[in-house]
This record gives sequence, structure tokens and C-alpha cells, in this order.
Amino acid sequence: MKCVLITTLVIVGALIFLTGYFISLWYYATHTGSRSGRIVDANTGKPIEGAIVDYTWTLSGILGDASLTFGAFYETTTNRKGKYYIPSQRIKRRSFIWESPKAEMVVIYKRGYGAYEFYGPLKDYDRDRAQSFLRLGEYQDYRKRGNLVNLYRWEDGASVQEHIKWIEFGLSHVPRRTLLHEELESERSKISQ
Repeated sequence: MKCVLITTLVIVGALIFLTGYFISLWYYATHTGSRSGRIVDANTGKPIEGAIVDYTWTLSGILGDASLTFGAFYETTTNRKGKYYIPSQRIKRRSFIWESPKAEMVVIYKRGYGAYEFYGPLKDYDRDRAQSFLRLGEYQDYRKRGNLVNLYRWEDGASVQEHIKWIEFGLSHVPRRTLLHEELESERSKISQ
């Protein structure tokens, strides 16, 4: 009798542990965690109010990067202190087995400045890095929380068309009716005038 009771308790304990383990796996595999940061002018260090901040998360399917699909999206703007906050997002997965969170893409845009992009995590580097359109090849460290972004003022001679193409290159998974798309359309219409 004692042996049956001990066996039952071990089995029940193992089932409770495994249930908790799989629930935690599901939660962390389907939620992004929050993000935050501060955007400043690279030359003056002053905060930039009203910068558009877009976060997009993608899922990798059975074919890896060849089968990236939309997971979640959140857009906000910076406050007067240049700060932004992105609450944790639920990633929409069609299959727990065949799809896994792959990467996040961050685009930060403010008219009069070169855009900032991050796509990662990148396995080629010791830490995650992001860059500005006006400073390609010069990387800024990227952090999920407390990210400090330096935006560079627009420079004469820089191509607005190339800037728009650079931003739009990674936006294939982003919903079409966003503040960022509206701003890019406004810039595009100025070019054609």
C-alpha cells in the first residue's frame, strides 16, 4: 500500500512539473516581452519627440528563413523625453511544432533624420547591432530594454529615394496602414513634385 501511494505521488508530481514546464515553454514561445528605449539627436544628445517606432516579429517555418511569416507588430511614437515603450506582444502562431519565433525588426523614423534599423538577433556578432541609413557600417548596440538610439540629421546629397527603399526593404511583413507607411508616402509624394 505504501509503495502504491509513493508511486502515485511521484507520478502526480511529475505530471504537475511537466505541465508547468510545457506551459512556460508555450508562454515564452508566444510572447515577446516588453521593449523600451530612448531616441536622441546624435549630434546634440537632445531627445527626439514624435519619432515613429515600429517593432515586427517574424516566425520561421520548417524551411527556415525561406518561410518567414508575420508574428506580431506594434507601432508607437516617442514622448517629449524621446522615450518609447512596447508592451509584450502575443505572437500569432499557426503551429507550435512547425513555427518558431525567428527575429524582430525595429525601424525608427523621424522626418529630418536618417532611419534606424535593427534586424536580429544576429548570430554573427557577440552582441546585437543596429545601424542608421546615414551611417551604414557604423553599428550601434541594441538592447531590448533601455535601448539608446542615436538618430543622425539628414545630410544634403543623401538620396531620399534610396532612404525610402532601405526602410521598405524589411517591411514586407508589416501591416500596410501604419504611421510609418503614411510618412513614407508623404516623403515619396514630395519627390515626385
